[in-house]
Amino acid sequence: MAFVLSQEEKQSPPDFAAASQKKELSAQKVSELAAKNRADISHFKDVTARIRLEKKRRNELNSKTKEMREKRRAVIDKIIHLRDKLGLVLAGLKESSDSPSIESLQNQIESLEWTQQTEDLSAKKEKEFSKKIRELEKLLPKAEHAKDSRAEIAALRKQIGEESAAIEALDKNLKPALAQANAHHERVLALYKEAGQLSKTITYNFAQLDMARLEADTSFGEYSKTKEKILREEKAQKEALRKELESQKRTEKEKITDKARKIFEAFKGGKKISTDEFRILQESGLL
Repeated sequence: MAFVLSQEEKQSPPDFAAASQKKELSAQKVSELAAKNRADISHFKDVTARIRLEKKRRNELNSKTKEMREKRRAVIDKIIHLRDKLGLVLAGLKESSDSPSIESLQNQIESLEWTQQTEDLSAKKEKEFSKKIRELEKLLPKAEHAKDSRAEIAALRKQIGEESAAIEALDKNLKPALAQANAHHERVLALYKEAGQLSKTITYNFAQLDMARLEADTSFGEYSKTKEKILREEKAQKEALRKELESQKRTEKEKITDKARKIFEAFKGGKKISTDEFRILQESGLL
């Protein structure tokens, strides 16, 4: 809508230009703050997604290391049990360590029995040989036990060695898994810190946005009031112009009517009238 203003008034009033500029600046500030907040919220969502991923990886590794630690504890318990058993077997072997081996006893017994069977011994000698054989035979169970104990000791030591190797294998996998789990946990902590800072920033952004929107609303209100004032002034100016034009038209019509009345009186008196005078009479409505 074009303003009906004088040449001096055709330029926007200073207060309207200032209000318009203030409104634009406030709207721009709101737009910039909203864009920054959207970017911060997007970053926050990305960080929280990374937190979930890092926690998932950490928890998977923790579950894996927990399983390996439980296996390790079970193996250690088994080794402790085997060592306790080995200690008992070693203690039992120590008690019979001074006895000959079962192979030595069997050789001695066989040698004595062979002599008994092949040589012509006196009754006294026969009796001595038989006594010696019985004494050696009494030592057989103890020697047999010692032999079994040595075999058991060897088996237990072999088993302990195998279980110790299993622990070494578990440790080989456990240590890097623990390191990786710890690395993921550290990243989770760092990301939580970053998310916390972003949360504070976003909260601050919302506060700034509220203030900027309030300022924008105020600026828009001032702009609207200024614009309404100008529109009212424009309307008043248009109304004044309309009234002025109507007044001019009435004045012009009155002049034409007065002139037409004179022409009409002269015409009724028999005076000849010109074409212009005839047109005047028509416009006045006298003809």
